[in-house]
Amino acid sequence: MTLAVHPLGERIPIRMWFKRTGMYALSIILSGAFFGFLFTDVFFLLGVLLPDPVKVSLLSGLVLLYALHELRFLKLKIPQRRWQIPGSWVSRRNGMDMVVWGVILGAGIFTYIPHSSFYILYLFLGFFLNPLYGILLGALYGFSRMIPSLILGIVPYVTRYNRSLDLALSRTVTDLSRGLNFVVLAITFFYLIFQL
Repeated sequence: MTLAVHPLGERIPIRMWFKRTGMYALSIILSGAFFGFLFTDVFFLLGVLLPDPVKVSLLSGLVLLYALHELRFLKLKIPQRRWQIPGSWVSRRNGMDMVVWGVILGAGIFTYIPHSSFYILYLFLGFFLNPLYGILLGALYGFSRMIPSLILGIVPYVTRYNRSLDLALSRTVTDLSRGLNFVVLAITFFYLIFQL
């Protein structure tokens, strides 16, 4: 999906590149913040019904399972919609296509979710912290979804454009994402264990 965000990966006038990248960044971060707040509130309301030991046990079990998934010891499903934004929605060249991409990808629930920590961290915030932290987590999530496109968008300006380089970078970003997800889940797991 990241490769489809081009023209972030095409060589276009630098002023246009900054405008489109800025529109994409702003929309994906704001969308992430808005939906992060909504998700955290929902989990907060669910968490009110459960005693803390049940919440800690439930979340610890999920974190452990998904950490093993990231290490490829288990193959688990990540709840997600297997939908992609139709090309006709992003065919405009005035920058609105980047806004559409940003709003939909920043929300996290409308398309593929590459991060197993997506739900885990919202659950954690909703169960144990102030739901307002969901705004920050959502904004960070939106930013994290933007990074691969940003990296691939910079490539044509620092090297000779090469599609195979895009694919190699995409694989590297995927492996890095799995590793970072494992680290986030491991930290969350140990934090929860010490809460018992």
